[in-house]
Amino acid sequence: MQVTTTQVESKKSMIFPSLAFLSVEPGYLNKVVEQLRSYREIQFLSPLTGRFDLLLQVNSSDMNEVYSLISKIRSIPGVRATHTYFPIDGFLNATPKRDEVCAFMLINTRAEPKTLINNLKTITGVWGAYSVPGEFDIIVSLHARDYNELLSTVQKVAEVQGVYASETLIAFRPVWA
Repeated sequence: MQVTTTQVESKKSMIFPSLAFLSVEPGYLNKVVEQLRSYREIQFLSPLTGRFDLLLQVNSSDMNEVYSLISKIRSIPGVRATHTYFPIDGFLNATPKRDEVCAFMLINTRAEPKTLINNLKTITGVWGAYSVPGEFDIIVSLHARDYNELLSTVQKVAEVQGVYASETLIAFRPVWA
């Protein structure tokens, strides 16, 4: 299958990471993580709490490359399902320190996503926020020194005007490329 590539331009011509959430069969998580560590296209991967078992960040704006990678990942024994999101707009702050805790918020909004994303820029601990087509309107990446600080950041994001619903997935044992 050939996917048409569209380059997304932001004010700084930044390329946002594609995000893939994976569901994994019980008992396969560690084996899947080990296999994924060998893929050079993956910048970040982490097991998650919540409805998805793993999150992958792929640094590519080429939808064909991402599609090819996801097709390979689907063939890994134990991978049950993948949900891939291509950011349309947003921002990315400095990458968290490797000893910080991370989480990802899946947000639905009744406001204009661009407006909500701009409001998120001012919150300490927001690593990045992207509008995405699909089940969620915005995916927010968070980082903090500890879980108490992370919880505080989650609460601040949830209270931003325009957030209709949110779901928080906490990352544990993240792997950085």
